[in-house]
Amino acid sequence: MRLSRLVTITLAAALLAALTTIGPSGASAAADTAAAPVVAAVSGVRVDPLELLAAQQTHFADGAGQPMELFGETVAISGDTAVVGEPSGWGVFVFTRSGSTWSPQAKLTPSDGTGSDSFGLGVAISGNTIVVGAPHHTDQGQVYVFTRSGTTWSQEAEFTAPDGAWLGRSVAVSGDTLLVGAIDAAYVFTRSGTIWSQQAEIAAPVAGASFGFSLDLDGDTALVGAWGETVGANDTQGAAYVFTRSGTTWTQQEKLLSSDGDADGKFGWSVALDGDTALVGRPYTVGAAYVFTRSGTNWTQQAKLGDAGWTSYAEFGRSVDLEGDTALVGIPWDTGWGVPSNALGGACVFTRSGTTWTQQLKLRADDAAGGDWFGYDVALAGGTALVGSPHDDVGSLPSHVDQGSAYAFLLDSTRPTTLALTSKSNSSLARGGTFTVKGTLLADDAGVVGRSVILQSATPGTAYKDTSLAAVTTSGGAFTFSVKPTTKTYYRVRFAGATGYAASGPTSWVYATPKVGLARSTAWTTLSRSKTYYAKGYIAPGHATSDTNKVRVLVYKRGSDGKYHYVKSFSAKYSYYSASKTRYTASVKFTSKGYWKLRSYHAADSKNAATYGSYDYFKVK
Repeated sequence: MRLSRLVTITLAAALLAALTTIGPSGASAAADTAAAPVVAAVSGVRVDPLELLAAQQTHFADGAGQPMELFGETVAISGDTAVVGEPSGWGVFVFTRSGSTWSPQAKLTPSDGTGSDSFGLGVAISGNTIVVGAPHHTDQGQVYVFTRSGTTWSQEAEFTAPDGAWLGRSVAVSGDTLLVGAIDAAYVFTRSGTIWSQQAEIAAPVAGASFGFSLDLDGDTALVGAWGETVGANDTQGAAYVFTRSGTTWTQQEKLLSSDGDADGKFGWSVALDGDTALVGRPYTVGAAYVFTRSGTNWTQQAKLGDAGWTSYAEFGRSVDLEGDTALVGIPWDTGWGVPSNALGGACVFTRSGTTWTQQLKLRADDAAGGDWFGYDVALAGGTALVGSPHDDVGSLPSHVDQGSAYAFLLDSTRPTTLALTSKSNSSLARGGTFTVKGTLLADDAGVVGRSVILQSATPGTAYKDTSLAAVTTSGGAFTFSVKPTTKTYYRVRFAGATGYAASGPTSWVYATPKVGLARSTAWTTLSRSKTYYAKGYIAPGHATSDTNKVRVLVYKRGSDGKYHYVKSFSAKYSYYSASKTRYTASVKFTSKGYWKLRSYHAADSKNAATYGSYDYFKVK
């Protein structure tokens, strides 16, 4: 994920004066500056293994928040617009982003109701439409739709279901279709122009199972959780249901169950849907989140997700969201960073490659503290993660206890990286020797740690191919490969990219040219003058018998000065051949008595470096 350090934002008086609040009539009214939400960029990012690597871009809070208002209990995001619910404070806050700067745009309030309606307990956004649920409105529940024109938000509609109890506990919107949860039901509403009407009521397949507590919608597919459903002998094991629309008719397509369901796991407490992929949270017992994929009309479990460092009962999976091949899972009761209290919270990011899901990182608040419940709700869109922390104590205590906040993290996969080699070529590597390929992976001039880079190799005249070797970058982004080439080989490195980092490479190449192995089969001690002898041995690796670059045997004689002087060389012939070695034989003859020495020699070629064998010393009489 992309790390950005932003300067602190100061909200100017002009911006505060421009902040809008939606009043009872639905018209815009100037907001009281004392009630302006706060948008503050972080001054730094705390770094722990796996618990970072994303830019905590912005910290949102209600500037006039009161204790126990739980700002951030619900969150939603679409493009450059973030929505944060404050159900105990009777408001929903809208923030927009320009470049990397977030600013408050509006505070939404309903046209009727009271502060006990839990307005904002359900929030959803799609483009210029925000849907807000108030499930405790007259204990029946009500849903409000707001639309944006320019920078102005106005209430477009409000409605309830005739038989709905706690309508609006959960809401989802996709284009002109709205899905709303109630007790044991989910309701579908559609828009024509600015007119909304109920299209369908989806009744709970099993009564009393908290069907409708969680839901999501994507086009003509709806996903509804039923965390209280009993499965077999397991009370509240939970389930989730997929429904699809044909025309105006909704029918059940699938019932999803976890592969390892257990009693009280509450599978279906949270759900998310994107295309043919569904994500279902099971936050209780030992929490998990499950990925299901659709082929045709059939759904199958693809993966079970868990935090690499989670603790039992941390409520991993209490909140989930999904975008393409990225999943975001909240863990509001997680601990970490040495904070002794529970409920520090966290949110894990997973990405999919093929059918494999891998945890990339864990998000934490820069100012994390025990009891914040960071990760209570999460949202994901356009590479940005929005995480609610409803029990964050914003400001001094006790006046701001559990006021709540929310955080935006930039999960930008385009952070550029630089890959470079620091090792040099070796044109004369010992036979069987190790050649080291070293380098660094950097982003913004800082080392990228914990990411895999891939070694590629090629021999002269062939194309580069990935090897089976991958190195994980360490401190400073450093990586090292150790190879033992048997022939001249070129090496380079590439980085395929990872969550938060763009691909880079391949690098420029380095090469290693190893020597051949030259071994004599017998050693001489005393020879006779003018007699032919056969110097035999092996060259490794194997060389074809037709190879014109044959081994030569070099002979030297000791002179009167006590030094050995080169006399001549004899070309060898190749006989026995295998891939590992070839036998050579050279006919040699010594014409004068004295002390001699010889050694084998193989000239450099396209595969190997020039190689001299060891000397053999002997006497000719």
